[in-house]
Amino acid sequence: MRRRPLHSHHQIGKVNVTPMIDVVMCLIIFYLLVGKLATSQNIKDLPKSGSGTMDASSRAVVVDILATQNASESPLSVDGVPGTPGNLEATLRLRAAGPGDQPEVRIRAGRELPYSRLAPVLAACRRAGLTSVRLVAERQP
Repeated sequence: MRRRPLHSHHQIGKVNVTPMIDVVMCLIIFYLLVGKLATSQNIKDLPKSGSGTMDASSRAVVVDILATQNASESPLSVDGVPGTPGNLEATLRLRAAGPGDQPEVRIRAGRELPYSRLAPVLAACRRAGLTSVRLVAERQP
């Protein structure tokens, strides 16, 4: 009868790294997709400012005015939800009706956007009763 050796004659320290490479590749693809989706609606050319403070208010309503070329795309979004200038006032009234103080409105728009696209948003804020409105800018180094 032949005896089996207790240890195989393979090289010691040889590890199969294929499963680890597969997991790392899946993570890379996941983060690339999530990063692309997270920045797809963001304003990339904010105005620059050398003054001001960084404020992280929890009750702030962020209105993005997008420079859209397609008629199918929404021209603005409120807290990441696409909307239209027609329903902006109603959306802002719902946000202002919440408990506590009035929320602050932060408007993010590209520096090349004409004022004619900003004026209706400011008017909707005023009609909704929101008086604290700030324009978001990128801090210069």
